[in-house]
Amino acid sequence: FTSALEGILRVLPEGRIIEANPALAVMAGYETVEELMSQVGDVGHQIYVDPLDFEQLKVRLETEERIMDREVRLKRRDGSVFPVSLSARTVRDEHGRLEAFDIRLFNITERKRREQAERDHLASEAMSIAKSKLVDELEWKNKQLIEALNELKAAQVQLMQSEKMAAVGMTAGGVANELNNILAGIISYPELLLDS
Repeated sequence: FTSALEGILRVLPEGRIIEANPALAVMAGYETVEELMSQVGDVGHQIYVDPLDFEQLKVRLETEERIMDREVRLKRRDGSVFPVSLSARTVRDEHGRLEAFDIRLFNITERKRREQAERDHLASEAMSIAKSKLVDELEWKNKQLIEALNELKAAQVQLMQSEKMAAVGMTAGGVANELNNILAGIISYPELLLDS
């Protein structure tokens, strides 16, 4: 009990600690077990981040008698918050009346940190893969845009050629019409002269 690495306590239903080990005192930020027990009169409000968690624990223990590995958030004396895995059971007298709750607390801060690091790593990998796919897709679309632009340039060159040809054709038609007007007189007058 005294040399255990996890925090162990026996607490009355109203929240007062009647037994605790040194690991719990250290975990909660107190120098000694005596200091912890003298300063904490209500575990639910002084140790639990959310007092409702302690109330739910009591209700559940009264019906199930035992709880294993439930995650809760606790706070130290300085107010800092840390996660624990809680296992608890009821303590009853010989008549079956509830006397107290025996609770074991395992500080899971490191485990949570590793899990968060793993989630961050997976998120980073997923982001990297997504970026790579996005870059590949953008490069492919850029290639398609370049091809479409080249096709448009070729079509523009063809259009300019056809516009030039149309302009040359119109110019030639205009020149021919003008020449025809002049030639009409030159050809018509000699025929009129021959007739007369």
